[in-house]
Amino acid sequence: MNTKGFALEASLFVLLLVAVLVAVSVTGVVGATRTAGMDYRGTRVTYAAEAGADAIVAQLDVALQDGTTPWLVALIGDSG
Repeated sequence: MNTKGFALEASLFVLLLVAVLVAVSVTGVVGATRTAGMDYRGTRVTYAAEAGADAIVAQLDVALQDGTTPWLVALIGDSG
């Protein structure tokens, strides 16, 4: 059995194995970071849309209570 150079081959194999594990780990972390970023942006967009809808409903409520709805009449047309 020829064992000359076995240590070099074994260390290269271990180095290759560690490099593959690091590459897989980095890929996983990058994917998780992108997913978290998209989730964060999606949540912000949802809250912004909800806030906009709440603001419009509040404006409509105030306008209907005051009886001043010229913008609403212009939006839906004069029904009278």
